[in-house]
Amino acid sequence: MSFGDKVGFADTLSGALDQVFGEGVGSNPNTGTPTPTPTPTPTPTPTNPAGGESRAALAQALSDAQKAIQDGQTALAKGDFAAYGDAQDALKKALARAIDAEAKLDGTASTGAATPTPQPTATPSKAAAAPASA
Repeated sequence: MSFGDKVGFADTLSGALDQVFGEGVGSNPNTGTPTPTPTPTPTPTPTNPAGGESRAALAQALSDAQKAIQDGQTALAKGDFAAYGDAQDALKKALARAIDAEAKLDGTASTGAATPTPQPTATPSKAAAAPASA
């Protein structure tokens, strides 16, 4: 056996422990029955009577958010920035509702923190992709 820069070699583990850590370390004064370690009791999850309503509200909010993202992408493809702005507003509201519904499921209060606004992904136009003539 070895520990750090010390090495012990003996016919028994007890002898090797004594060589590495000093005499008497390898002998086990505890020859009785080991005391079992108690297993912690899990804390029960609080039940939320409004859980069904909160799950439905969360599902609806996420569905609305997905629709707002699709509407925003469609508006960008058409170059309709007013419709894109409306879709971003709808997305922000849907995400806020989703956060509130999730907080109710978790039993925590909403922090009221601002939700991040996704950045649009721009597709380069054909004119921008074409090389400039000299």
